[in-house]
Amino acid sequence: MTDAETPSLINACLGEGLTYLDVIPVQWERLDGPPPEATFAVLNEENERLLRYMSSLDEYMHEGKDAEPLAHDVARLEFKVNMLMEMVSQVLAQRLELPAPSAVEMKSNGISCVMPEAPEQGRYFQLAVYLNRQYLKPLVVCGRVAGVEKATDGVWKVVCTFEGLSDIVRDHLERMIFRQHRRMVALLHQTEK
Repeated sequence: MTDAETPSLINACLGEGLTYLDVIPVQWERLDGPPPEATFAVLNEENERLLRYMSSLDEYMHEGKDAEPLAHDVARLEFKVNMLMEMVSQVLAQRLELPAPSAVEMKSNGISCVMPEAPEQGRYFQLAVYLNRQYLKPLVVCGRVAGVEKATDGVWKVVCTFEGLSDIVRDHLERMIFRQHRRMVALLHQTEK
């Protein structure tokens, strides 16, 4: 198999499909073993709420010929609320000690990012992934190391499979990944014109 045919570490560990790509803060916390089921239930509830909220931030109104009379006023109000949220987030970011941003590749069943040292295969972690710069509440997931490879700049690329995600959270992750992919394709088309 040539290098061009060799799947990337994330695809080898998590399979093919759309991948979320970003440079965002990710915090890794080592666990002694798999978390109890009750932990998964709490995390799934919090993550579902977070992903639903993020989805609502992504939605925007389309104004057309048949737009409601108040649509313009609602859009202006929404813009002002979003601006206020961004300002509050900037203040919070200065007070919070967020981890340094890292290149992330994420699918609905796992994540890949860099770590300064190589964890052992099968090791459990709890990850806090800060997906939205306007809303500094992280997606908190438990995962297990599925693959490790040395990166060129002296760090380790680590792939972690998610453990205990509910179908609802996984579905919301897939939608978020699809929305990001669609935005990237649209941006690429705009830059080509």
